[in-house]
Amino acid sequence: MGESNYMLLSESIIYPNPGADRLNIETTSGNTLFRLYDSSGKLVIEKRIQDKKSEFNVSELAPGIYLYQTLVNDKAVSSGKWVKR
Repeated sequence: MGESNYMLLSESIIYPNPGADRLNIETTSGNTLFRLYDSSGKLVIEKRIQDKKSEFNVSELAPGIYLYQTLVNDKAVSSGKWVKR
C-alpha cells in the first residue's frame, strides 16, 4: 500500500501527510485551537482556526515527526502525528 495523503480523525483532516512547506487543516467546526509540537515536546505552532479550512506555512520547520492536537472548547478532539519532509 502507498502512503496516505490524508489523515482523518474525529474532528480534523490534516494533509498532506507527509508534507513539506504547507500544512492544511479542515475541521468540522470553526473556532478550533491547533497545536503542533516537535519530537521533544516543544510547542512550535499554536493558532486559533476561525474557518473550517486553514493553511499554515511550515517551511521553516525542520524535517521530522511532529505531534498535533486540535481543541474545541478547551477539549482535545483529535491528535496524531504529522511528518515534515
